[in-house]
Amino acid sequence: DFSLLVDNHELQLAKGLLQFPAMIAGAAMNREPHRVTNYLRSVSQDFHLFYHNCRVIGSDPDLTRARLGLTQAAKIVLANGLALMDIDAPSRM
Repeated sequence: DFSLLVDNHELQLAKGLLQFPAMIAGAAMNREPHRVTNYLRSVSQDFHLFYHNCRVIGSDPDLTRARLGLTQAAKIVLANGLALMDIDAPSRM
């Protein structure tokens, strides 16, 4: 239930992730590959702020599932963006 995500850091990350398809289309249409790197850097910064300020696994199981879903969405977007640039994403840090 993503409606449980109400913290500003959660919302900022979610909004950024939603921009992925339009950003890719714009970068391709205008032949501006630098847009992809700038976007991925921005998403990485948003994820860092989210992870630093919001406990992902907490006492509320519904909120935990929502935050894990947001984390998984960020992983997918970052991996897809890196793959477009032919960069392998590490499976562990």
